[in-house]
Amino acid sequence: MASGLQQYTKICRLCMCEEKEFLSLIAKTINSSLTIEDVIRFTGIKINKDETASYAICLHCVAKLKTSAAFRDTCLSNNSLFFGLCELLFGSTNCAGDETEETMELSDDDESSMEAFTKICRFCMCEEEDLLSLIAKTIGSSLTIEDVLRFTGIKINKDETASYAICLYCATKLKTSAAFRDTCLSNNALFYGLCELLFARHVLNHQQEGKFACPYCPAKMKQKSARNSHIKQVHEKSVSKTCEICGKGFIHHKTYRYHMLSHKSKDETYECKACSKSFSHAIALRDHFNRLHNLGRNAK
Repeated sequence: MASGLQQYTKICRLCMCEEKEFLSLIAKTINSSLTIEDVIRFTGIKINKDETASYAICLHCVAKLKTSAAFRDTCLSNNSLFFGLCELLFGSTNCAGDETEETMELSDDDESSMEAFTKICRFCMCEEEDLLSLIAKTIGSSLTIEDVLRFTGIKINKDETASYAICLYCATKLKTSAAFRDTCLSNNALFYGLCELLFARHVLNHQQEGKFACPYCPAKMKQKSARNSHIKQVHEKSVSKTCEICGKGFIHHKTYRYHMLSHKSKDETYECKACSKSFSHAIALRDHFNRLHNLGRNAK
């Protein structure tokens, strides 16, 4: 179903856009600043590492993912500053835990000091009072406490949402990340609908008899384009590809590919394990094996 898989490289796996100039393979996007775990975390869609070479992603979705990843990294970095503030206010013995699992135990005498946390953003540490509000007032149907953990990496208990503040900028970033995730999950259903459609078309292609007859021989094709290619290659011997290096013309694209590989100055040889025949490149060995030795493929 190679032709079906090729369709997935022409559509964004996340937003379903088809703007070719903005598309690239997910595998080419993954790096130290955006990992496959980030893609899963911020979209809610599980994509295996092997699938990153088959699925495409658009420039707009990449930018949104990187923005979410950068925000999360900033929150985690500021988390250590926040617990440094805890130590100053309450003493190091009252701040326990590590990284995202940190919690704080306060005595009754310390409760008045908790007001300090309503005057600083829990995530970016900004102190602009006109932009601050309690996290509890931000949590709702469009942004849950679970979303806060997912997009910031910081675990905050429900009880703490009434004690900690969040600024307007961080609230907006969280809601934007949540909205993007929801859009990705919604489009995921459309994507699998496309999968079913392509598979059904693939099966139908196997079941149908060829209805496009060649006027020169008994051959019949299932698609008009295949019939036209057959006529040009087999009967008209039309040159479809020309080597830009030596000018040699080729009727079939495969022989052109083999020829272009021969221009590469490599000393490697690829030996067929079934018959010991050697080839100058891997593609020729693969086609040789499928044609002569792969009985299961030939039986189909």
